[in-house]
Amino acid sequence: MLVATTAGVSTCRSPLMLEFGAAPRPLADGEQWNVFLSYRSANRPRVMNLYDVLRRYGHKVFLDQCVLVAGDQLIARLEDALATSQGVCSFGRMPRATPTGCAVSTKSWSSGPRRRRAFASCR
Repeated sequence: MLVATTAGVSTCRSPLMLEFGAAPRPLADGEQWNVFLSYRSANRPRVMNLYDVLRRYGHKVFLDQCVLVAGDQLIARLEDALATSQGVCSFGRMPRATPTGCAVSTKSWSSGPRRRRAFASCR
């Protein structure tokens, strides 16, 4: 179970969750990120918790506020990060409700190499 502290830093209550979690798949040539996190600001606390847990598992995670710096070409940096990510987890509005609140599929992005990537959309 995850919990957010008042300082906005998340902690994991279960050491077993971290002990038995899956290690990330090694990054292949041309890949920079295991996971690209996309979110609406309303979902920021949940995304920050997920970011912390994924990093503890050893995933290299793209999260805009942790990677982008002032003066970056926003669109180019986001397109590059998407093209070099193994998967995307998007927190926002979903076209269809699902029992778990998540929809998983594979997609290819037009920029970068034509590879299939996991895509999870959560609300």
